[in-house]
Amino acid sequence: MAPAGRAVVIGASMGGLLAARALRERYAEMILLDRDDLPDEAISRRGVPQGRQLHVLLARPVPAHRS
Repeated sequence: MAPAGRAVVIGASMGGLLAARALRERYAEMILLDRDDLPDEAISRRGVPQGRQLHVLLARPVPAHRS
């Protein structure tokens, strides 16, 4: 079955980006809304204050399905 319709995901947090990824094969058009402009490079965003913090999981990512 070919993708059809439109899906709208509100929020470009990790949850929103994962939801958009999960839905993209079912819908012909994806719309991702966020209050911040999404940069092309890894920089801090106003809507993600914890983004400036050093995250322990970045040093050694562990897939969620293996924990």
